[in-house]
Amino acid sequence: ITINNCTIEAEGSGVVSGSSYGIFSEFGDVIINGGTVTARGGAVQNSGSMSYGIRASEVSITNRGTVKAYGGGYVRTYAHGGSANWSPDISYGICAPGGVNITNSEVEAYGGTAKVNSVGIYTNSGDVTITGSSSVTASYNDEDFIIDDRFEFGDGYGIYSGVGVRVEGGMVYAYGAPATGDGSDSYGIYARGNVTMSGFAMVTATGGEAGNDS
Repeated sequence: ITINNCTIEAEGSGVVSGSSYGIFSEFGDVIINGGTVTARGGAVQNSGSMSYGIRASEVSITNRGTVKAYGGGYVRTYAHGGSANWSPDISYGICAPGGVNITNSEVEAYGGTAKVNSVGIYTNSGDVTITGSSSVTASYNDEDFIIDDRFEFGDGYGIYSGVGVRVEGGMVYAYGAPATGDGSDSYGIYARGNVTMSGFAMVTATGGEAGNDS
């Protein structure tokens, strides 16, 4: 899927089970060359469910693109004492197993509430690379999280990379979602490889409340 200087809003439906996607390329990449893109995954309730703002093999955002990507999931409490928990197992703002590349663009990626993993930007076999004058926020949708004993959240990551994270200029703000379940971790930036910063990069990375490590 290639988007060239377009304005696009895409929203996945809320479903009881299965997966919900804002933008989904099952076997290919998502390439955004400029323009304004907003993608929201819907809330999903049952075990084994997933919600993604953008899901593709690789994601590339360039040429002054403005992108907001939200994984679905939320919890609510009500004045009469009731509650609602529409949290999938995993909720990712941007999920691209092969890697995420952001150049001279503005990106916000938020995970929603999740029983297992909530991640702003996720890749497991590629790098997250941020270059030029980019501004990137990788976090969680604060409005969807309520710290309450009735709800337990899984691991929270602002940025998760199974390889490495490279920031070559620009600004990065990464915040881990609350991870209140037993043994759950929260990290602003987590990489199995190296995290490198160069040029005039400015990086803020903060873990959230956690049952285990933060």
